[in-house]
Amino acid sequence: MNATPGWLGMLRDGARTGWRWLRRISGDDAFEQYLSHHARTHPHAPTLSRRAFYEAELARKWSGINRCC
Repeated sequence: MNATPGWLGMLRDGARTGWRWLRRISGDDAFEQYLSHHARTHPHAPTLSRRAFYEAELARKWSGINRCC
């Protein structure tokens, strides 16, 4: 009648879910999301390297108007 393995499993799953959520909202998983999307929508096209993806994201983020007024 030991419930510890069930609680530990739930705690581990909750921590894993929380970590995935934190990575998603912070943008830390952007490259993995890019790879997943690219594999689904453009399976025959070459993918960017991690470095090229990072540089493209920086260029996208900082090009154009970057102020409110």
